[in-house]
Amino acid sequence: METTKSTQVDPAEKPKRRRFRPEFKLKILDEIDRTPEQVGLILRREGLYSSNLVQWKRWRNKMGEGGTKAVHNENAKLKREVDRLKLKLKKAESLIELQKKASEILSLHMEDETNESD
Repeated sequence: METTKSTQVDPAEKPKRRRFRPEFKLKILDEIDRTPEQVGLILRREGLYSSNLVQWKRWRNKMGEGGTKAVHNENAKLKREVDRLKLKLKKAESLIELQKKASEILSLHMEDETNESD
């Protein structure tokens, strides 16, 4: 009798929760607002539940009419953070270069002293 491996899920393994980006939520909500008769089709296509829509609509209402403005503000905040980190990285790289040059100068100076004492 031949046994085959079955694709069983380990019961001890906890399923991972899906996370959705604000842009995706807004895109789906906009599509549903444009075509309300196709809600079921959109949910099946995206693998979503109606409870997702309820939560997302509450989230969008909390953000107010400027929902895309909130996303834009978050993007601007992240861009500022990236710029700040790039500057910090550039400073760190400059310090490393300086340390390398200082090390080279010191090793040359040490070689000169040992050559003079011979």
